Amino acid sequence: MPRATRYSVLAALFAAGMGALPAAQAFQAVPEPLIPESLAGLPPSWTAKPPAGAKSGARNRLLAQLSSAPLVLTVAHAAIREGQPGEQSTLEIRLAPESRQALAQLTSENVGRSVVLRAAGEVLTTVVIRGPIESGNLLVTPGMDEHGMTEAKMRQIAGKLSSGKDKLEISLLPRL
Repeated sequence: MPRATRYSVLAALFAAGMGALPAAQAFQAVPEPLIPESLAGLPPSWTAKPPAGAKSGARNRLLAQLSSAPLVLTVAHAAIREGQPGEQSTLEIRLAPESRQALAQLTSENVGRSVVLRAAGEVLTTVVIRGPIESGNLLVTPGMDEHGMTEAKMRQIAGKLSSGKDKLEISLLPRL
């Protein structure tokens, strides 16, 4: 783990433990001027600043890693792809252009990280990013049996996503 990240995590844990921040806020990205006064006296590396000489984008990536807010994506089309007999159906998702770009950026900057995909309040799947996803097309295979969802539920989610009533959310899981 990079030194700045390690110190940032320690600072967040320290702040949460001391009651300076509620635990849920300890890992949210905070714009520079909004860093709590309780953290103001800590060394710069503890307030999520990159080492001297680091590119300006390094700070944004570091703060994004600490953020617990999901990436909310707009879906252009969602449908069920019927499986062969004995196989599970899958949820086919095509993102709107602006969401395609956001997904491409997230996946290119977080290769190797685990993410959770949610829609309509349901966890669709948890996967590891193996490479950038630039097409904006996703094929989601929810779990099977008691760990999955019924085809009727998948159809309901596809309908909500396609109609714009719901959005697709992607959350980065913490690094272990």
